[in-house]
Amino acid sequence: MPARPKNGLMPSRPQTFVAFAGSANPDAGVYVARRRVNELFLRACLEDFAKNGEMALKRCAEEQPASYLKIFALLMPREVKIETTNPTGSLSDESLTLLVAELEERVRAKLNGDSAKLIEGKVEPAPRRKPEPLHPRPVKGHRSGVASKKQEIT
Repeated sequence: MPARPKNGLMPSRPQTFVAFAGSANPDAGVYVARRRVNELFLRACLEDFAKNGEMALKRCAEEQPASYLKIFALLMPREVKIETTNPTGSLSDESLTLLVAELEERVRAKLNGDSAKLIEGKVEPAPRRKPEPLHPRPVKGHRSGVASKKQEIT
């Protein structure tokens, strides 16, 4: 993996133009070229913003606050569709009354602690176990597979 330059951006990959001879789409080369131009332009913008972006935004906010706010407005989506559904809209008045009564009963039970699960028990300390003795580590190339006292384990 190539080392990152000081600006933190990955170096651009080598650009090669692929000709689409015999392609089913005769405009494929134009499409690819347009994508490459867009990519190069956006990469240059990103590199410039990494170098000067913070300073430029501060200067714009001080000198032209309307343009500064316009930048953020242009970044937002133009149209946001919010669809709301009302699940209780199709219920009758009687069904709503029963639903409200049931919910009030559930809330009252929770507040009173009626639905809380109570576990009765006694806490006992766990018995202490003796630690098991350490076994010698196997040594590669030793006849028994276990290091002797004379052999050092590295």
